[in-house]
Amino acid sequence: MREAFKNVKRNRGAAGIDKISVQMFEANLQENLDALMRDLKTRDKFQPKPLRRVVIPKDKENMLALRAKAERG
Repeated sequence: MREAFKNVKRNRGAAGIDKISVQMFEANLQENLDALMRDLKTRDKFQPKPLRRVVIPKDKENMLALRAKAERG
């Protein structure tokens, strides 16, 4: 889980639909990782949040969907 978080941080991940930034998640990193692990272990409880859609202006408009910070990895 820590490696997954490091990858998100290294890629300068944007906030998801939950509006939690990398810095906000990192402020309570161990607590957030523990909560995520608990949720993932109880699969009947874990429900992924909706994706946040972002338009990336280029030659063609591309749509990007972002997961909530805690669900990336």
